[in-house]
Amino acid sequence: MNNTSCRHCGEPETATHVFLHCPLTRQVWSTNIWESNFNPSECNTFEEAFLRAAEATNLPPIGIAGPLFPWICWDIWTARNYRIFENKIPSPDEIISKALRAAREWNAAQSTPEP
Repeated sequence: MNNTSCRHCGEPETATHVFLHCPLTRQVWSTNIWESNFNPSECNTFEEAFLRAAEATNLPPIGIAGPLFPWICWDIWTARNYRIFENKIPSPDEIISKALRAAREWNAAQSTPEP
């Protein structure tokens, strides 16, 4: 029988729980990275969070103009897997830092070098 409980808090593991409502995820989203008071954990569905995130503007010190929501979700997912398969728990700050680093690297790779 498969265990469908969140390995972090024991709640039923759904996409909404993993990406929005798990206590670890709530800590990740409480990091203020957007100009507005947008907090994905306050959304009822992943779709609502995704749509609201598309309208959110990153804070200037972050230095990333594009969307951060997908990058952070990816690192929430990899942190979840890291806990399951390696029994290690990245901190919310590590999750955010890794997501920001990946977004910056991707943005840099998209720019065309000048001849």
